[in-house]
Amino acid sequence: DLMKDINLVGVIAGDNPQAVIEDKKTQKTYYVNKGQFMGEFQVEDIQEGKIILNYRGQKYELHM
Repeated sequence: DLMKDINLVGVIAGDNPQAVIEDKKTQKTYYVNKGQFMGEFQVEDIQEGKIILNYRGQKYELHM
């Protein structure tokens, strides 16, 4: 499963919201904005409590 190593830790709201994502495999935390790429995943939308990722045209939702 593509999403098993990715965990949504938090969402920072505001004019330019950020998602706080933890990569469990590498033990790294990423702060990403809408439109940014994290590996092959593109952050399509950041909402309260969830984000929508695009992976090769497929959409995936990550919830806190």
